[in-house]
Amino acid sequence: MKLKKLLQHDFVIEFGSHLVTEFEDKLFVGALRNFCSYQNPLRFNNFAFAMRELLRHEFWGDAHFLRFAR
Repeated sequence: MKLKKLLQHDFVIEFGSHLVTEFEDKLFVGALRNFCSYQNPLRFNNFAFAMRELLRHEFWGDAHFLRFAR
């Protein structure tokens, strides 16, 4: 699936609406770009790593998340 088409999906738009900073937006689009890179055999690994870091950045200050992260 191409990145332009992926960015039009409802769940992608909804997830993107929760992102606040430019860094988060760029990281999210970069993760999706990795996912769409079919020639790259590590594409899903790169996507998962970027999404993990995005979620860590998003919830870092949330005590509820930190309690379960250990």
